[in-house]
Amino acid sequence: MQSGPLVASQPALTLGDALVSLTLGVTFYGERLRGGWWLTLQVFGLAPVAYGVARLSRQHLVLAGM
Repeated sequence: MQSGPLVASQPALTLGDALVSLTLGVTFYGERLRGGWWLTLQVFGLAPVAYGVARLSRQHLVLAGM
């Protein structure tokens, strides 16, 4: 974490954690993913999270602390 800028590491850590959890749940625990209109809700939920992570990692206050 201290070897590079926050812009490069934070989005990957934040979004990667959710993707790894999803993969482990489906693979090891036999969970099923919902499709149909649930998929639309999931995409609309993921979009603001991805946008927020990208915006927060590029904030000048965050970069100034490095």
